[in-house]
Formats: sequence, C-alpha cells, structure tokens
Amino acid sequence: MAASGLASIADAGAARGPPTVPIRWALVLLGLAAAATSFTLALLSEDVSATLGEPLLIAGLTAWVTLSYVVCGLVAWWRRPANRFGPLLIVAGFVNFLSTLSWSSRDVLHTLGQALDLLPPVIFLHVFLAFPDGRLKGRFVRSFIAAAYVVAIALELVRMSAGDYGPHNLLHLYSNARVEDVAWKVQLLTVSACCLAGVAVLGVRGRRAGRPLRRSVALLVDAFGLALMLIAFLFISAVFGGPAVAQIRWAAFIALALAPTVLLIGLLQARLARPGAQEVMALLELRAISKRFGGLQALANVSLELEEGTIASLICLSSVYRPTGVDSSTSTPLGKPACLTNSRAFSGL
Repeated sequence: MAASGLASIADAGAARGPPTVPIRWALVLLGLAAAATSFTLALLSEDVSATLGEPLLIAGLTAWVTLSYVVCGLVAWWRRPANRFGPLLIVAGFVNFLSTLSWSSRDVLHTLGQALDLLPPVIFLHVFLAFPDGRLKGRFVRSFIAAAYVVAIALELVRMSAGDYGPHNLLHLYSNARVEDVAWKVQLLTVSACCLAGVAVLGVRGRRAGRPLRRSVALLVDAFGLALMLIAFLFISAVFGGPAVAQIRWAAFIALALAPTVLLIGLLQARLARPGAQEVMALLELRAISKRFGGLQALANVSLELEEGTIASLICLSSVYRPTGVDSSTSTPLGKPACLTNSRAFSGL
C-alpha cells in the first residue's frame, strides 16, 4: 500500500539519524531543481492556462509548495532525527513535484505526472494526520488513508485509459466519456470524504486531549482542519459545478503552501510524541544502545524515551560493576543529538 510505503521511507530516514552534510545539500539542490522545473512547466504548459488560468500564479504557488515541504522537512529531520515526520514532509514535497510533470510535453513524464495527479492532496492529508511523530494512529485512520491512496491512483489510471488526455498519454486504450466522468466524480468525492474525515479526527483528538491546548498548538490543529476543508470544498464544488472554484483553489494552494512552515514551527516548539498534537516531547531520548561484556551481549540496540513530567529511575549495580559507558549509542537530550561512549558523557547531560 502507498501509505505503508511512505511509512517505510520515513522510517528508513529516521533510522539513519540526522542527515549528513552531503545529504542536506543534495536534498536542497534537488528541491530547488524540482521547484524550478515545476515553475517552468507551469509557465510553458497550455493546459495550465486553459484549465487553471493565471499560469504565473500557479507556477509560483506550485514551486513554493514543493520547496517549502522539502526544506521544512529537511530542517525537521535535522533537528528531530529520531522523528520520522521530517522525512515524510520531504516525500510529500517531491510527490507534489512529480504530479506537475503532467504539464510536460514528453510522453513518459506526462504519463507519470498524470498518474500521480491526485496524489498530493492525499499525502497532505497523511502528513496532517501523522503530525507530530510521522505515524498514523488507529485502524480507522490508517484504513481511510489507505483507501484514499488506492482511489487516487487506481481511478486515475482508469480515467487515463478511458479519457482523452491528449497525445502524450501513453495509457490511453479506448475512449469512453461516461467511464471517465464517473471515475472522476467518484475519485474527487472519495478524497473529499477522506479529508472531511480527517477534520473530524483532528477534532476528536483535540477533545480527547483532556486539557486546553496551548494557543500555538491549537493554531496548528485549526490550520490542518482549514487546509483539509478547503481541499474537500474545492473537489465537491468542482464535481457539482459550485461557485467560486477558482477562489477556493487559490485559498487551498496558499493554505497548503503555508502548512509546512506552521508544521515546522509546531514540531520544533511543541513537546512531541502523543496524538492530537499535544505539547509532549521526549525530554531525553536514547537510541540504539549496545553494551557487551566480553562474549556476552548485555544490550543490543535498546532505545529509551523519557517524557517531561514523568518519574523514572535508573538502577545501577555500582558495587558489582563500575559503569564505564556503553559501546555505542545516540542520545537526544532536548532534541540535540549527542554520542555517548563513556560515563563522563552521561554525567554531562
């Protein structure tokens, strides 16, 4: 499933720790190249001016969405290496770029971009519901996110095989306007329903928090809900010929473009790890702790998180064994990575 694949990518990024300098530079350059490519395609494409209008505005907003998700995701990954939300933001930015390849005049690029045309709204929904730790909580949430991915991709392939997408569509098999129209309506209405379900989930999480959220955290939840509602209203209005489609589209673009910046601020300021974007974060994180006594492996890749406000104790048998540190570990005291290889490093936390 697409959701599982994205989770695996995010897990792989988080498991490697903070991005190295070459990786950071590579992602920045790739993000700039992707944004520039989307900007150029939007300006040169006749489809943009014919169907969306205002190609310069579309070009700027599309490039900004791609670049903001990539850059904010990179900063989040760097500052919170044990959290997979940063890699998820990066993936969302590049998926948005890939969808803009539908504006290309090259057959392969156009076909790839068109197949992913409706994937960005779904991955944005995934991102909002996975805040703050990059994980989807609960079977219901995972189920309708997976359904949204399937509908966005599978029905787009149906539309491409039956609809008229021009001479660059390599998947065109036959022409059936009714099949294409029904698939399009089902596709948009299903994704809209999933977005509205996401708004409901955010509301339920807020009520389950049990205490009023700090204003900055409450603003995050409101921003997520607003962006999802705009996406849903845009698709519903398009299906039923509602008014102000263009205005809703601009508002949705702006909300999505600002979302990663708001997410990053919340990620760096809020205390992480509990659902509902509550202000809880690990005060101290220990990752991949290993310790060996000769041929005996005492600890192997052990991880520990101590949250603020919790009471914990560490029992050390100092009369039997004098602590000398660990063979290898990564510590994140208050989000700042440190390598601990001896007892002095521990005492300095």
